[in-house]
Order: sequence, then C-alpha cells, then structure tokens
Amino acid sequence: MSIERNLRRYSAYFRGWGQAFGEHDIYQGGESEISWLVTQDHVGFILSDTLKRSIFREMLGHPEAIPTLNFSRSCVELGGFRYDFTERDQFGMAELVTLLSDSPEAHLYLSYHLLYPRGTRIVTISRKRPLGLIYRELSPARLVINSA
Repeated sequence: MSIERNLRRYSAYFRGWGQAFGEHDIYQGGESEISWLVTQDHVGFILSDTLKRSIFREMLGHPEAIPTLNFSRSCVELGGFRYDFTERDQFGMAELVTLLSDSPEAHLYLSYHLLYPRGTRIVTISRKRPLGLIYRELSPARLVINSA
C-alpha cells in the first residue's frame, strides 16, 4: 500500500513559538535516535541533534525545490538524507500510516510539550492544520509512505 499526500508545511511567526503537542503516548528507547509521540490526530517525533540538523537542512535548505519525504517500513529518505529505522521505530511508522490512511492532507510543523526539556521541539505531522495565530504556511512538500 502506498500513500501520497501534499504535506503542508508551517513555520512559527516568531522563533521559539509553537503550539503545545498535548497528551500523548511515547515510544522510545533502544538504539533509536527518534522518540515517537502519538495522539489521535498527530504523530510527532523528537529527533537526536544529529538527525535534526540533517533533516532540517534537507527540508528547509532548498527553497526552489519541493522536497519529498519518503517513508518505508525500513527507512525515511529526504533528498540526500537517509535514516534506517530500528525495530522500535516500526511502531511509529505503523501509527503514521494509520493516521494518514483516512486523511486527505497532512500538516507539518514544530510543536513543544512542557514535559520535555526547554528548547525541545517536536516535529509534528497532523491531520489538522496548526493555529493560524502562531504559524504561517510555507510552500508544500510531498509525503510518500510505502507501507507494503
């Protein structure tokens, strides 16, 4: 099964601003560099600093090109970046597929949560658009999930 969506990207009007992620379940640990946060309408991930720099460079560093975020059961690819999932990450992938399987569009933005250290940002993929008072819309990206 393959899911393709326009990924509507958002950036906060002011540095450090963000919407609260809300109550969630978290899946982390092992050798994974990703902590997966799951709610009914959002899947979020907290990335290690190394992953964060690589992904942000690919996602935001090419304003002329529309980036494509490719997820599969084994990895995520974005431009020249590739991250191979660990066994722990398989659960997060399954949740992402479930979230997007019945949603016509996806929204990508950074959020926060009071439980995590100051400055921690959660990369959030959601069925719902974030608050317009906090975020402005950027050019869209493409999201492809191959779950087969």
